[in-house]
Amino acid sequence: MDAAAESGGTVRFKPGKYLTGSLFVKSGTTLDVGEGVTLIGSQKLDDYPMLPTRVAGIEMTWPAALINVRDQRHVTIRGKEPSTATGLPGGSLIGISVPLTNRGASLGQRLTMPGGRV
Repeated sequence: MDAAAESGGTVRFKPGKYLTGSLFVKSGTTLDVGEGVTLIGSQKLDDYPMLPTRVAGIEMTWPAALINVRDQRHVTIRGKEPSTATGLPGGSLIGISVPLTNRGASLGQRLTMPGGRV
């Protein structure tokens, strides 16, 4: 991911199963989870950094999601079904952080998801 961020490139997975902790997508990059790819989230809490978050107006520290976009711009995440992913039990699969100064702005300008869903 770091190399893709330097060149504004794409990170692609070949078909297969991948065991991973949190992935952080960086500005100017595309994460392409192609057909036949399974992302398997590690079951070790240490593989998910603790991050400040807010849920229902309550601020707390919580483990990062499996795929994260945090304080980044011009990010694309795409994939073809039946790509599958699992994360930490009780955790999030995809986490998107929007700075307070950008709340109310259109996420669609910064992030695209399969089927237009965020």
